[in-house]
Amino acid sequence: MADRPLYITRPEGDDLYTLLQRRTLDELQRLSGEVWSDYNPSDPGVTVADAVDYALTETDYKLGFALEDYLSDPDGTWQVGRYGLFPASEVYPSAPVTADDYRKLVLARFPMVQNVAVTADTDKCAYDFTLRLSPYFNDEDGIVKRIRSFLNRHRNLCEHIGRIEVLHPKELTFSAELEILPGYNATEILVRIYWTAMQYLSGSVRLEMDIPGSPEKGYGFDTWYDGPVKDVRVTIPRQADTQRELYWRLCGIEGVKYFKTCWFKDLGGHIVTDFSGGYALAIPDDCKEVTVLTGGERADIDMDELKERLKALYFMRSTLRMRDFMQKHGRGMQEKDVPVQEAARKARYRNVYGHYPVAGDLPRCYRTSEKDFPGSATGKEKAEAVNFGSYLSLFDLLMERGMGELKGLRRLLSLRDTDSPSHVPLLADKDIDIKRLKNRQRDVSALKNRYMDFLDGLYGVESAPVWLREFEYYGSSEDDRLRRRMAFLREVPRLLRDRLKGMDVTGTYGGENVPTVKCWLSLLLDFNCSEEISVGNILPGHNLILMGDGERGQRVRELMSSSMIDDSLFTADTVETVEPDEPPATEAEKLDRDEELRRNLPIFNSNWISGSLFREGIRLSAYNLVRTWNSEWLLVFQGREERLRMNLGRSDDKKKLCRWANTLCRYLRELNRQCEAVYVVEKSLFESAEPLTVFLVFTGWTARTRSMRFRNACEQLARSVLPAHIRMETCWLRASQMQRFEECYRKWRDCLAGRLPEDMKPLLQKAMMTVIEKAAVSGQGGSAAAPDMEK
Repeated sequence: MADRPLYITRPEGDDLYTLLQRRTLDELQRLSGEVWSDYNPSDPGVTVADAVDYALTETDYKLGFALEDYLSDPDGTWQVGRYGLFPASEVYPSAPVTADDYRKLVLARFPMVQNVAVTADTDKCAYDFTLRLSPYFNDEDGIVKRIRSFLNRHRNLCEHIGRIEVLHPKELTFSAELEILPGYNATEILVRIYWTAMQYLSGSVRLEMDIPGSPEKGYGFDTWYDGPVKDVRVTIPRQADTQRELYWRLCGIEGVKYFKTCWFKDLGGHIVTDFSGGYALAIPDDCKEVTVLTGGERADIDMDELKERLKALYFMRSTLRMRDFMQKHGRGMQEKDVPVQEAARKARYRNVYGHYPVAGDLPRCYRTSEKDFPGSATGKEKAEAVNFGSYLSLFDLLMERGMGELKGLRRLLSLRDTDSPSHVPLLADKDIDIKRLKNRQRDVSALKNRYMDFLDGLYGVESAPVWLREFEYYGSSEDDRLRRRMAFLREVPRLLRDRLKGMDVTGTYGGENVPTVKCWLSLLLDFNCSEEISVGNILPGHNLILMGDGERGQRVRELMSSSMIDDSLFTADTVETVEPDEPPATEAEKLDRDEELRRNLPIFNSNWISGSLFREGIRLSAYNLVRTWNSEWLLVFQGREERLRMNLGRSDDKKKLCRWANTLCRYLRELNRQCEAVYVVEKSLFESAEPLTVFLVFTGWTARTRSMRFRNACEQLARSVLPAHIRMETCWLRASQMQRFEECYRKWRDCLAGRLPEDMKPLLQKAMMTVIEKAAVSGQGGSAAAPDMEK
């Protein structure tokens, strides 16, 4: 009690309520002049001001919590990754680059590997691995297969996993006579001696799984996560590999007083002092070669216990056992590795988004609504009260808007697709109907873009290239652009960590087994990233065949384009533009409109579609309504690639033709978007390999990919993502060429994975390159590129 004050002391300075009340009265005095001279608390105006000032003070209190409290979910958790604030364990590690990186990768994942030597074959761009396994592990063939599969999942572009061999080092016997201090167990001391010698001969590799950033160890986050793994720190020390260095380590074992003799001998009995040739320590069946003295007398050694203890030490140091232990005890690395997650644990959900009306703090005699009046009250009295209540609701509206925007903060900063990307409501649902609520939302896309600009700067990426705005041909809204940007930023840790990563040649086809550069380009450019979908078959899947653009098909295109439409019909009085309509609200409505389109437009009867209509039909301005001599209307399309008019349909209902034009425009935009993709082919995997060379095979028949400026920008982007030492070649294919390429590419991948005979690989490789060479001979993408489109 002596340390606690007896009275509550008033804080220095005025609180917010006092300041608000003083300024309110000053403003009232200024506005009223000589009309109002009394400022007693009983005055109605002062009472109303007092209630409003208290409400504002409460609002200020609600706005004073830490940011992480507002970002917490109702269950009290703060998902930092949802807002792009990824843990250091996800951001710092990188794909293996050096030989030591590959060594650390294997050592951290496979505890039965005591050490591994990595040799780079620069001629073949391959890494050869020599494994040194624990003496307590016997399945050599199984571990070689597992490590090869594991390394192929982590290999970089244009690199190969070469030979993986198991080293069988020569064994050494340990011969010594030593004195230990009184009170120490001789068997325990000998276990430590053998364990230290075994570790030294295998390279003294050390694995740590303690929490990074601890000041007593001096490991910062950049040091701990500087490597290819995120949850294990692998240290490969430099050592002299001499008997002298090992001897001093043995002398430093607690309980050892001194060594009288200490030798390591080969099987021939010769003393070995240089261990650089690679040796292992033999575990004897008896204790004839080692004498342990304590107090001048020989101590007893239990050899069975010694062997069991050495085996137990191996399993105790196992990375998998340590990881399981840490996870069971709630000490996962992802939970304690960055300061922002420390703040996440302290975050507390604050349900402060509600607002109590100002009128509720006033006495009922103020009569702010009709319910405050008796039944005998006149209509005039009630009307005046309603007006007064409406005046007070202006203050409520102001504070409700503030709380609404505060509640929308989580959606504003979130990178999840399920969160509304660009709008937050200004009013509660109960105050306004759904249609009006939609119109009373604040457009916060600029704020969300600013936050994502901050994330770009934080991670050193560009999720919204400025040049890409020029090629938004497919009617992208601000929400579409934000969603595309959010999708890229959600994958930033993986894209940065595995930026050099290639595909797993032995893994399954499709899914996430694609090179990182393909993911990078697909997320930025909104390309189709899944290799399980054949983009060359998108149009045939819709019963459409894209007509060729060369001279051979020109006559057919002219006949299908209805070039005989009388030019006299196209006058200012007979031609009308097509106005945009509301898109379908549901998927079912969209399917119904598409089905109506196929039934009524003649172009879907032949299954052939011209390249001009496919690419330029995404612009609504390319369609016109033309009135004929019998008061019917034609839906006419005219592109700029061939300057031919095409009669798409005929009706006496203009609204129906407009609906068809809008539906066709949206349908073609969707088809164009679905057809865009890029494939990354490593020519270093070919027979007669071309080392350090990748081929990027792009779609070349859509509206965007026919543009030369878009192609040049894509190639520059790909070059900026690929490592500088890798040579890049590109090709843009037509739809028919892509069909053949994708068929051969899938089978070629199956050959690499061993699912098809190895002798098929050269044939498939030749077929792929034939397609690419034909496209190169006929020009970029197999034909002259189309003129750039309007937005």
